[in-house]
This record gives sequence, structure tokens and C-alpha cells, in this order.
Amino acid sequence: MFRKTLLATLVFAASMSVAAADEIRRIHSEARMIDLVAAHTYKDAKGNWVRINANGTMVGQYGGKSLNANWVWSGAYWCRNGHLGGAEIGSDCQEFYASRTQFHTIRNKGKGDWSSLMTRQ
Repeated sequence: MFRKTLLATLVFAASMSVAAADEIRRIHSEARMIDLVAAHTYKDAKGNWVRINANGTMVGQYGGKSLNANWVWSGAYWCRNGHLGGAEIGSDCQEFYASRTQFHTIRNKGKGDWSSLMTRQ
């Protein structure tokens, strides 16, 4: 009985540490954002997708429209500017939150709307 309880406790503790390691956290540097997110394709629940590249570009599709944009890191913010379906989307610096499998942003330097949660494919 003791061995079963000990084994169950160890399995539970190991699963909790894996979950904690993949917790979404605020990203404060370009290097960390690139390490976590760059060169992977992410999708949201609506089927929109994006790929953020380490070279400062990103591509994707939102609402059936093609996304082509550039990004830079400025202070503590991820800033993007580009076109969605040929229309200018404007510049916006955003708080960036990520784990190894997901990310989202909060527009207007953390004072605006949350973006959709994007999950690595």
C-alpha cells in the first residue's frame, strides 16, 4: 500500500512540474520570445494561424485574409505592423505572453484587448 501511495504521489508531482514548466508567462525580452515562439506555426480556436519568424517577419491568415507583417522588440513590448488582406493594420506595441506551446498578446502596451490564445501545431 505504501509503495502505491508513494508511486501515485511521485507521478502526480512529476505531472505538476511539467504543467508548471509550460505555464504562460509574460515575456520581457526578444531573445526569450524567439526561443519560445519563433519558427513555429500557431492556431487559435477559429482556425486563424500565424508564424512569427526570428528575422522580424510574420505571416498568417485571420478571418480568411492573408497576414503579412513585420515586428520588432521595443523595451518590454513586442511591436508589429503590417497588412491583413491588403489593408494596413497599423502599428501596435503589445505585452507578449508565452509558454513552449501557446502564446497570446495584450494590445496597446497591455491596456487593450487580449488576442486569441494561439496553440503550437
